[in-house]
Amino acid sequence: MANMLVVLLVAACCIAFDLPSLLRSRQFGQLAVFILLWLAGIAATLCTVFKVQVPSPLYLIIWLYTPVNDFFQRIVG
Repeated sequence: MANMLVVLLVAACCIAFDLPSLLRSRQFGQLAVFILLWLAGIAATLCTVFKVQVPSPLYLIIWLYTPVNDFFQRIVG
């Protein structure tokens, strides 16, 4: 539990350092990407802290490209 609090505290400090400049400059697109990447990073870090087994992203790529590969094999082969 203490590890989770440390991760969240460090993330909050880093966000508090960069967030005001994005809000002042009204860069809402960059702000959305900033928040999305921070949430993904915090989630990945918490999965590491709690030793959650996360499957490799390669499985998603294989799942997406297998039908495309099969289609091109039918056309060319």
